Amino acid sequence: MNIVIIMSDQHHPRFMGCAGHPVLETPNLDAVAHDGARFDSACCPSPLCGPSRMSFLTAAYPHRTGVYANGQPLPSDFPTFAHALTAAGYQTALIGRMHITGPDQNHGFEYVFAKDVTASTLGGGVLPLLDGLHAGSGPSGISLSGPGGSAYHLYDDLVARRACDWIYEADPGRPFCMVVGFALPHNPFVCSEADYAVYKDRVEPPVVTEEEAARMHPAIRDTFEKLRCATRDEARRALAAYCGSIAALDRRVGDILHAIDEPGRAGPTLVVYTSDHGEMAGEHGLWYKGCFYEPSVGVPLLMRLPDEIPAGATFRECVNLVDLTATVLDLAGAEALPDTDGRSFRRLWRPNLGAWEDVTFSEYGTRWARSLLARMARRGRMKYVYYHELPEMLFDLDNDPDERYNLAEMPEYAPVKAELRALALRDWDPAEITRRLDLWKRRNEVLYRAYCALPPGDPHIYRPDPTANFLLDVPTFKRDRTLRNGSY
Repeated sequence: MNIVIIMSDQHHPRFMGCAGHPVLETPNLDAVAHDGARFDSACCPSPLCGPSRMSFLTAAYPHRTGVYANGQPLPSDFPTFAHALTAAGYQTALIGRMHITGPDQNHGFEYVFAKDVTASTLGGGVLPLLDGLHAGSGPSGISLSGPGGSAYHLYDDLVARRACDWIYEADPGRPFCMVVGFALPHNPFVCSEADYAVYKDRVEPPVVTEEEAARMHPAIRDTFEKLRCATRDEARRALAAYCGSIAALDRRVGDILHAIDEPGRAGPTLVVYTSDHGEMAGEHGLWYKGCFYEPSVGVPLLMRLPDEIPAGATFRECVNLVDLTATVLDLAGAEALPDTDGRSFRRLWRPNLGAWEDVTFSEYGTRWARSLLARMARRGRMKYVYYHELPEMLFDLDNDPDERYNLAEMPEYAPVKAELRALALRDWDPAEITRRLDLWKRRNEVLYRAYCALPPGDPHIYRPDPTANFLLDVPTFKRDRTLRNGSY
């Protein structure tokens, strides 16, 4: 059995045709779901790129890997599923994005092709890749959106071509595992003029009522208020471009599927499509990620393996990217990684292997603009979020799928809240994690100052044509806004 895992960046779990999106067309992803299975309640270990990906590699949550922020390195002696598959006789290749930081850019992969789109050096550093556009989390990322081009699109074209080539180049005498990392549909919210034309009049950003705004959780309120200055027209343009980027991503997935399925090429192959985290896409008045609402913490997860995974199945049990890692190793017959959190969910379609405990977690900790530490525990329909030194959240996802009503202070939900709080904190000590994050911040400040004192040069970063980033239509009022306050 060969293995192909395709991981995008920042894909809202419902933005696929097979997930019920009303207008978005994703025929290639839909085909994987049709021939395999879709996991309707999959979530990420952390709603942030680097921590989620390092947990995916290791089947361990951030409190075990020590990676809570982008720019934190995974220790080289922490085994990944690539190490386990290599030990089992697989040839392993990472092609494209994985947001790996530090001198070890392989972490168990035998081959690494296509440099990443974010800085790999310790301490971070300036990212020149998106000059003229905006990939940050402020309102300018919504404003500078629409039809145009970006380095991310060129990068994903390169990654798709290299992935297709490697399917032909791989040693036919050994099974292979290829992990393909795309940058899209991560913002900037820019797509080709043709893709934008398909969606510009067919999408409408969600409406946030004043009642909902008034009861916004304090961990989210600052972000919500910051993003409110973006106009509805800007949000509509960003949403159309986001859909267009997913359509482009779907075509690249189709290219890889065609190479896999060509007669006489890859042979029996497990195909996985997922993302590192979601995208709020205007729901609750929020964009980007970093919170535990379903659009942010949820991920699309599709798996296809004929004669093993039932075709057309939809599983609603809670699974996680750390469980995906364990499941891939189980299906490959490789040894499980030691002392990790991931559990093989193969038992969902093979009940004889045992019952599935319908529980999962996600974590977030930052020392950027503000200090925030939180952990989500979900059991079945109930989702609980512990915020350190802030109010809790509790949602019933069956009765309130849009998560509009926080049940944490309702007396009748006190017992389930207490149970889920105990579950969230059972092996997760906020005081100890706070100490470790504060120490990392002090250490990273030294690394960052050292990086900034040296001439720029990151050997592991993709460098596109400087003309790659452009917008076809930048309204004049935005230029005026730039002159007035300097924030755009």
